[in-house]
Amino acid sequence: MSNWVPRRNERGMTIIELMISMVAMLLVVGAALMFIISQVRVNAATFERSAVQRGGRIALAIMGREIGRAGLGLPHYLAFQELKAAGDRCAQAPQLSVASLDYLREWRLVSATGDTTGGTLTLESASPEPTGVATDVDILAGQWLYLYQSTAYDSATPASGAHGHGMVHVGGKRTAGDTDVDIGSTTYGLKKLDLSSTTIVPTSPSRKTAVLLAQVSTFGVDCTDDPTKPYLFWATRGVGEERLPLAAVVDTSVLANDAPLVRALANERVGLRFRFLVDRDQNGEPDDLDGSGALDDDDWVPNASLAGNFPADLELVTAVEVQLRLRSERPDPRTGRYQVQDFLERMQTANIRTPLSHKYLFVDNTGL
Repeated sequence: MSNWVPRRNERGMTIIELMISMVAMLLVVGAALMFIISQVRVNAATFERSAVQRGGRIALAIMGREIGRAGLGLPHYLAFQELKAAGDRCAQAPQLSVASLDYLREWRLVSATGDTTGGTLTLESASPEPTGVATDVDILAGQWLYLYQSTAYDSATPASGAHGHGMVHVGGKRTAGDTDVDIGSTTYGLKKLDLSSTTIVPTSPSRKTAVLLAQVSTFGVDCTDDPTKPYLFWATRGVGEERLPLAAVVDTSVLANDAPLVRALANERVGLRFRFLVDRDQNGEPDDLDGSGALDDDDWVPNASLAGNFPADLELVTAVEVQLRLRSERPDPRTGRYQVQDFLERMQTANIRTPLSHKYLFVDNTGL
């Protein structure tokens, strides 16, 4: 019996078959890689767009809170510290400083030495009022203090610092428990408080001078570190203090025609813009500047125009419009262009009492 077994065909792939297989494999791998690269680019663009939108929303929320508080507990002429048409470190954008009062604690002033350039405040006690409720805290260098003496207020001379109304800038840290406060400056906007004035310190037992913390916030654009990546900042102690980044990157290019949210002047940069409603006739209502019979977009005063009439108009603001334009940090990998997003918010300044019939009333927190 034969054990013969048919021999199998052991011939391999030909070169042509191998090349066809390799080409097919390369096509499949290439298609997969192209899909992955496309998805990475889409995800990167989506992340950049989300970061811009998130940064803009957060920035406007903080600005809305601080601007909305402007003038709380203060005379209307102290609600805004300053408005610059061009910022100090980035001349392509304006800069706005607003102030409000902190009612949580109140000290009593027993004496003051100095003049219009600075000096020292001596507190009656290191323990603030209301007694048993308020706790003493450090007063940091760079913070602002509001001084008020319970005497008559003459609206004709607010800038002189008469009658104990005014802001002072702390020069050195006052540690909790100390009764002396070093004052580095008494200049607030265009106003100066004279620490040598007899109106600062009580002249009779029936009068008192209250000292309270003031929150002064400055918003603007800083491009010192990297001119190609200017950022929106928030200085929580006012002009010249440490700047916290709120959003990056601010688009400081000249206004394009494709910005429907924005009404801008010729060749104006749109990274950050402020516009204002004002009550110049002080009747308690924003002015109809264009005479149309109704408030409209033409009644909003641009920051450049208002800065030119500072502080007169700024003391009579009833609402602030903030326009912000942000761009992505990196170009869209699909198009090579930056993604740009416009933000627009209008904020009422209800704490600024503009009517002539409304006199300033200081609320003593010891009675709260």
